[in-house]
Amino acid sequence: MLVEANLPEHRKKHRIAIYEDVNPDDPIGVATMAAKLRHELRHAEQRDACGEELFSLDELAGQLVSWKAGGLPCGGSLYHLKPIEVDANAASAMFLRESYADDVEAILKGENGVLARSNTAPGDLLDLPAKTVAFMFGFREVAEDPVRCSSGLSFVQRLRLISPRWGELWAAMAVSGQGAQS
Repeated sequence: MLVEANLPEHRKKHRIAIYEDVNPDDPIGVATMAAKLRHELRHAEQRDACGEELFSLDELAGQLVSWKAGGLPCGGSLYHLKPIEVDANAASAMFLRESYADDVEAILKGENGVLARSNTAPGDLLDLPAKTVAFMFGFREVAEDPVRCSSGLSFVQRLRLISPRWGELWAAMAVSGQGAQS
């Protein structure tokens, strides 16, 4: 199935794979698998709504998270705070509460608790690019560190390559932040 999914005619399609080893008699395992599928389906919805631009921004956000805490104990927790992950986890959490309510507490206590850890539904998909830029701005000192500019491009220039509007949003937040310090 993996070979078929990766054929050229399927590469532009959404492709989601799961392991076949879920025990149908394990209600927590089944609910977790269903939540993972809902999470991944939300990523497909994100891509449909926002296109590659969102995922280019998310890639930059992932790089910042890695620079900030990569390799450190629990450093991966920042990954789950990226807006596309918060959104997909909110979708899975709402799905779990609607379809597997009796299993939510057990999932919350396990290694896949992030799939159930939202009290609210996901937000508007079209807000995700701006939320991602705002998330990255929280790591401004990391993003704008000249040592990290191996490409020769500043961080704002990298954002502008994705779309000029994201570079402008960054610049506006930077100006706003400087005024707040006065």
